[in-house]
Formats: sequence, C-alpha cells, structure tokens
Amino acid sequence: MLIVLLLILLLFAGVFFYKCSRLHFMAPAFFVCAGFSLSVVCCILNMQNWYTQIDIVTIAVIVLSVCIFGAGDLCGESVSFPAVRFKQLYVFDFSCSQRIRVKKLNIMVTELAFIFINICYFRYTYQLSVIAGNRIGISGMISYARHASNYLNTGFDMPVIVSQGIVITKCAAYVFLFAFVYNLMNDRLRGRYFLLLLPCVSHSVNIILSTARIGFIEFFVYIFLITMVMLMKKKNVSLRINRTFMKMAAVSLAAFLIIFTVLGYATGKTQYLGAINAILLYIGGSIIAFHQYLNKRPSREFFGKETLRLFYAFLSKLGFDTPEYESYFLEFTNIGENASTNVYTALRRYLQDYGFLGSAFVLFVLGFLYGHFFKLVIEGKKTGIALINTAAFAWPVFLFSIEEYSFKNLLGISSLYQIFYTFLLYYLFMKPEVKM
Repeated sequence: MLIVLLLILLLFAGVFFYKCSRLHFMAPAFFVCAGFSLSVVCCILNMQNWYTQIDIVTIAVIVLSVCIFGAGDLCGESVSFPAVRFKQLYVFDFSCSQRIRVKKLNIMVTELAFIFINICYFRYTYQLSVIAGNRIGISGMISYARHASNYLNTGFDMPVIVSQGIVITKCAAYVFLFAFVYNLMNDRLRGRYFLLLLPCVSHSVNIILSTARIGFIEFFVYIFLITMVMLMKKKNVSLRINRTFMKMAAVSLAAFLIIFTVLGYATGKTQYLGAINAILLYIGGSIIAFHQYLNKRPSREFFGKETLRLFYAFLSKLGFDTPEYESYFLEFTNIGENASTNVYTALRRYLQDYGFLGSAFVLFVLGFLYGHFFKLVIEGKKTGIALINTAAFAWPVFLFSIEEYSFKNLLGISSLYQIFYTFLLYYLFMKPEVKM
C-alpha cells in the first residue's frame, strides 16, 4: 500500500531532522514528522473500514510540505537576533538555589475569583444548551452547547467579564504551573506547592465547559514542554531521545487519549463511533480527508478564507467592509461507510488560500519562527517568561497532521490578551527566594 510508503518517508524525514537539528528531539520539525507518522499509523490501523487508498500526489505534497517546514526550522535555529531583555521581570537561574515564593493568601484570593468565573461560565454554557433545545438538564448540557456554538447563530454572546476571566484563568494556570515545576526542580516536594495547581483545576473546568477537547491538547503540550525544558536546564538531560523523553511523551499521550474519550461521551461522538474508532478517526482521518481534498479541490471564494478569519474579524470591528463567513468549519467528507470528518491536516487551509507556492512560503516562515523561539528558550541556564509564552503558543506544531491552528487561534486579539495577562501575572506573583 502507498500509505506505508508515506510512513517510511516520514520516519526517514524525522530521523533526518533529528540528526541535523541542534535541538534534536525538541526540534519543531521532529514533532511535525512524529505527528504525521502517528496519524498515518492510525490511518493504516483503520484502513479496512475506510475503503480509501491515497495516491502518489498526496504522498508528495505531505512529504514536501514537511521538508519545507523542516528547512525553515533549521534556518531558524541557526539565526541569532539581539535578545530582548525585560529587566523588571524576574529571570530564574538553575545554577542558583532558588525557589519561587507565592503567598498562600494571594493564591486563595485569585482562586476564589477563578471559581466565580467557573460559575459564570457554567451558567452561560447551560443557557446556551437550553437555547439549542436541551430539555434533559445538566447531563445534556455539553452536547447541546457544543452543537449551538458550532452550528447555530444563537446571538447569545458571552459576557465580557466571562470571556476575559477565561483568558486570565488560563494565563494563571500556566504561570503558576511554571512555578510548581520550577520549585520541584530546585527543592524537595512540599505540600504547599500543590496550592500552585489550583488555577490549573479552574482552567480544566473551563476547558470542559468550552465543549472543545482541543484545550486539553494545548494544556498537555504546555506541561510537556516546560517540564522537559526545565529538566534539561536543571539536570543537564541530553537533547537526544532518552528514557525521560519517552516517559513524558507516553504519559502525556495516554492522559490526552483518556480525557479525549471521556469528553467524547459527553458530546455524543464516542457513543456513536466507539472509543477506539473515535480516536483513530480524530488522529488518522485527516490523512484520507486531505487525499480527497487534493483530488477535488473546491474553488477559492475569497483570499484567506480558511486562515485569516480572525484578521477579517478585526478589520470588521474597525469598520472595514469584509467578506462574511457562513461558517468557519470545513465541510464534512465521508471517509468510510460510517465515518466522516471535517479535518484535513493543516496543509489543506494553506493550499486552499495561498496555492502551492504560497503554502510553501507559509510553511517555511512558520518553521523558521518555531525553530528560532524553541532555540531561545532551550539554550542557556536561565528561564522565565520566554519559556512560558513559547510553550503556551507551541501547541499547533503538534497538530499539523490534524488541523491548522497557527493562524486559526493564535493571530486573534485573544492571543494579545493572553500575552498581556501572562506578563502581568508573572510580574505580580513570580518572586525569587533563595533557599536556606
């Protein structure tokens, strides 16, 4: 089967970028190759149910795209720019005996605020589900709310205090989790350190209420990256693949699959497909869908429709006349007798909006940016706000084989809010304290 050839080529590409990159297994190109390889494996496992074979064109486009991204990654790692230093923000050095001190009262007060946001978000989600037809109570809330938010124009907007509170809770979870991991690296495990995880609980509740499982992928990627980077800085763990990396990767993947399946029951998807088939469809179905897209590409309605929605929304708020979106979600395509999907890998949106040459340029630039920022946070003994923000925005790299998120989620005004709140919380709470 040609799909086996695609897997072999992706594995070769992964080994190549692993050998050539200064970052080895932490290289963005390596993660992209690993993600596509995992998708292809899931596709192979369910091929007998999908009745579709890919062709040589699909193989060529995927492999060439991965290589272009990898070339940008290698260039980004080799280029150095003057470092931006924020002298007013604390930088933590693993060569010193430091820990991050956060007063218990401050943690508890902020957590009470986050619980209030959880309650408000719960009320909003429940009301949204009622608008969508929920008559069975809380048990049907997530399923109906997901349908309403994805497919209905309810006109029921989220209150500003809730939308901003969700972003602040997320930023607090990231900042306090950074402090928790840093303290574990520099000190023995203490009970009071677990208080730093309280914002993570509130953030997890918000992810569930959002009805989108993608938030947990983002969260797990963040945990994985900050833990691995700080391990390398503190313990001098090699950048080459080792047991620590394999354990962290296995635990992160297993945790995501469990939560993905459990939340799938809440939305109704897992009951329909079954747990295993739902996972295989989510991870591997994009390969078949992308193959079908290449064989029947729809005409382009307007420039940037599939990647620049947030940019057009911003222009619209400024009063410009912009194209209207009926739905940002892509059309569903059948990939088997009882299976359909509307995710086509990240490559579909680039090709549809910019063509082959434009897509190549976009992939190279993304590879360059991710490679450069990964290098900045991994090299050197010190760590701080740069690691938090890089890890927080790195998750689209891990999902290239499933969907496009670099444009879709990271170029909106909410990302600017996230950066601002992260800087503010870091400045307010991250205080270094020398161990006695």
